[in-house]
Amino acid sequence: MSSIRLLYEPILQRDEPAIRIACAAFAEKEGDEALFHAVSRFAALAFNPSQHGRHAFLAGVAAWSLRDSPDSFPEILVECAIYAAEGRLPWSEPPVTDPPAVGADHPAGLGEIEEAIEANDRNRGERWLAANLERPDLGARIFEVAARHLEDLGHPFIVAAASWKLSMLQDRHPSYAALRPAVAELCMKREGGEARGTTGAGDRREIALRLIDVFARSGGDPEPFHDLALFASALEAEEEGCPSAIAERVIAAAGGGARPGGQSHELPEPGSLAAYKLARDHAQRLKAEWIARVLERHWSGIDCSAMLAAADYNLRSSNFDEWSFA
Repeated sequence: MSSIRLLYEPILQRDEPAIRIACAAFAEKEGDEALFHAVSRFAALAFNPSQHGRHAFLAGVAAWSLRDSPDSFPEILVECAIYAAEGRLPWSEPPVTDPPAVGADHPAGLGEIEEAIEANDRNRGERWLAANLERPDLGARIFEVAARHLEDLGHPFIVAAASWKLSMLQDRHPSYAALRPAVAELCMKREGGEARGTTGAGDRREIALRLIDVFARSGGDPEPFHDLALFASALEAEEEGCPSAIAERVIAAAGGGARPGGQSHELPEPGSLAAYKLARDHAQRLKAEWIARVLERHWSGIDCSAMLAAADYNLRSSNFDEWSFA
């Protein structure tokens, strides 16, 4: 039996003790980075736009930022595998790794994917992705569409950026399996949602510091955290080929969500990231580490300690693991 099958079987069965054993065995044989690829691929294949399904995928991709931390990286990967197992819907379809067959004349313009989004038609969206898969401007098209849909705390763009990053980490890019979550997120049914304000042109570092301050003052509230995640997603997407004009629009929207002021919380000094049950805070503490690394790549010496401290504070009081995974 192959190593990957031995790893995936307990994940499919949601057998937590067996998942821990299988991850340790896989990492010992194949290495920690191979374990990351296996776990993040599973999270992409199992993606669904429920809260836990979405954040299990984002956690799996965010874990890559810890690869230079040999003490925490393998332990967090185990927690990502468990979260991906729990976040998978009970009625999940068999894994879909290959694009659907579409003809050369299949509609591939942005109007087609917008109609799929309007109709909440995931299958139609996936055919659009298949029709665009070999286009050199695929990334720009995905980011352009996602940037038009920044409702729901910016999740469509956050998931699109994570999907593109995961695809770039695969043996073959673009990867249909890695990009499929972006389409699923875009085509999910949403109940309206307010339009986001914007900051207009502004200094990116100042926007980052303001977002950190608002999040810290909130004591780790999920809404200002998503402004930070959206901001970091735009920066990282730009690093990976997203046109700067699109990234700038998303950054303006993320900054427009920051509302200075509010009650301050007494935050302790942030601790180092330790393995924990990621469902408890929708993996916010893990994703805060990813955001910190993105910001530090752009501005050496930027102080992210208040963000990490607020995420620690939030983790102590969160209980999202008590929510249904269905």
